[in-house]
Amino acid sequence: MTSTTSMSRTRPLIGIAIAIAGISLMSWGFVAGIDAALDASGSGPGFFVAVFFAGAALVITTAVLAVIGLSRGEHRGLWIGSLVLSALPAVAILALVVRAQG
Repeated sequence: MTSTTSMSRTRPLIGIAIAIAGISLMSWGFVAGIDAALDASGSGPGFFVAVFFAGAALVITTAVLAVIGLSRGEHRGLWIGSLVLSALPAVAILALVVRAQG
């Protein structure tokens, strides 16, 4: 394995790590924000909303990086994996909406 191959594989792996961090932040911000909104004794869900949007920004960044990586043709499998990971929150939101509809 050459160092060029190793370096080009690093970018999609960083994208996958960013996606996992973003999904974790979004999940925690969502659940903790609902808890804070329903708990009348706290200061409200403002901080958790900010955490949720920070996670969403990381997920969107991963999607953009994945599209750029796919257009360059580098390690398609890893970039597709990071693109799928970045799409998971949108799929989860759609599932929640469909379930709420009935």
